[in-house]
Amino acid sequence: MARVPAHCHWLRGHCPDRWIRFHSLPESKRYPDNEAEYTIVLDRHYTALAELDPDPELLVITADWTDTPAPTPPKWPRRSEVAPLAQHWQTLIEDPDDDPDFRIYTQLYAETRPWRPRIIDAILRAVADDEIYSVILSPPDLRWLYHPYDGGADVILPTRAERRPGRVAIGARPLDACTSPWRRGDGTFLLD
Repeated sequence: MARVPAHCHWLRGHCPDRWIRFHSLPESKRYPDNEAEYTIVLDRHYTALAELDPDPELLVITADWTDTPAPTPPKWPRRSEVAPLAQHWQTLIEDPDDDPDFRIYTQLYAETRPWRPRIIDAILRAVADDEIYSVILSPPDLRWLYHPYDGGADVILPTRAERRPGRVAIGARPLDACTSPWRRGDGTFLLD
């Protein structure tokens, strides 16, 4: 098993053999322009998530950024609007070698929600509109990671064998001996 930093933009580099990218609109269009396109975006996200089989609960990790290690004041108030029940989980520094006067801290927030269609519409719409960034969706055991972004989603599948071009495999297995690895507290995900 490997420890993978909880930075969304690092996930595919740490797990390239299990990474798949989905586009949320036809012809790789990045932003929806109308309600019909929002419907397509949401339907594609929910279709992929249903294929991944999220269990009864979905772990929702959102991020904000600060100039100090303290989680306040947030730079992106929209995060707390779409995930008001999320609790502060971790403070990460992307590059500890940065000059301390210019260091940016990533504040991660986590919550679980009962899995059902439309439970994360506000989050997915905010991501599609580039109002929030660095969202990770997963079952609580982190057997797969789903990172929606404006224009699509990156998925880290449970195993190399489940990576198939153009589709997500069903039947993911949980990680051994880790019932809630997101609660680890060290700012990493423990992945096979």
